[in-house]
Amino acid sequence: MIEFFQQNATAIYWFIGVIFPSIILYVAIDKGYKKIIEKAKRKGFEDFSFIKLIARILKLFIILFALLFVTFYLVDKKYYGFLTDNIKIITYISIVAIFTVIFGTLSNTLYNRTIKQKIRVHHNQIRN
Repeated sequence: MIEFFQQNATAIYWFIGVIFPSIILYVAIDKGYKKIIEKAKRKGFEDFSFIKLIARILKLFIILFALLFVTFYLVDKKYYGFLTDNIKIITYISIVAIFTVIFGTLSNTLYNRTIKQKIRVHHNQIRN
């Protein structure tokens, strides 16, 4: 058993060095978005779908990154380029997805506020 650990020490350290920070990030995102939702509920907000969606995207991003970085040690060096390209693609897709959700929610909020203001002004004009 000791020989196994001595022969595979680098692989074990690599695995721990990838998995442990990934778990910490995953838990931090999970707890963080729940705290954000709690604070927003106390302030009176109701719609949290975009926060949950961003948290899901980030969690999936972390899981995929961890899997790809673990496979770096398990595959031959000739496949490193392929893995690097996949990491770049996943990073790009995750960033684009997060910004799409943020800007979509922002524009939706702005349009809803504008509509509510116009309805309020219209009702005030009718009453006067």
